[in-house]
Amino acid sequence: MTKSYEVWWQKGQESDDDMARDHQEAWERTIQMLDTEDIKDKRILDFGCNQGGFLRQMYDTVPFEEGVGIDLARASLKKAEELKGERPLTYVLTDTPQDTHKTFHTAVSTSVLYLIEDLRQHAKDLKAVLQPNGVYYATFADHTDNPSRQFMNDTINQYGATPSQNHSLKDIVDSFVAEGFEVAVIKEPVPDVIDLTHYSDFYLSPNDYLRTLFEESFLIKARVKEGVNL
Repeated sequence: MTKSYEVWWQKGQESDDDMARDHQEAWERTIQMLDTEDIKDKRILDFGCNQGGFLRQMYDTVPFEEGVGIDLARASLKKAEELKGERPLTYVLTDTPQDTHKTFHTAVSTSVLYLIEDLRQHAKDLKAVLQPNGVYYATFADHTDNPSRQFMNDTINQYGATPSQNHSLKDIVDSFVAEGFEVAVIKEPVPDVIDLTHYSDFYLSPNDYLRTLFEESFLIKARVKEGVNL
């Protein structure tokens, strides 16, 4: 397991609380893109769950049998436990899915892939815990050609607990295909109204932010090939 930390994001008074609030609308769009057959009454793994907001929101939209969130942020996992209510959710302090000692029908991650250093190992770890024909959904924005890429990296590396890895979509697809997954992508929908007030948090211009929304953001759907052994 990689070394844990208290919270992932710390910029002045901003912390994981702010990050959770900022992601709610994006989580709603992501949930609408998921195949409900992969969620309803299934066992779900949330890789990089932070405060557990995505799992709670997904359960309230499409109830599932059980959800397990893993993360390295100790304080955030404590808050996730406090906020889960009566939902069938548990949390484990780790970045290694095998540490849950469970298998899953479906795994998800939201805005996490760009922080994972070894994509091939990540694919292996997920294949080890996914049941036959299991699926991994992951949101990802490929900033390879975005003019604000370096500015985003510098910002994340300054305030985030783990560094940005500069992966391209090709890097992710090739890594999962090599580990026995069938990989597809779904273009993320663009909101009807786009708030540009805080574009400068991560982008040099509003145009660069819009480029991410209109051209660079995807939901990756990687399914374990039939007949591939765990």
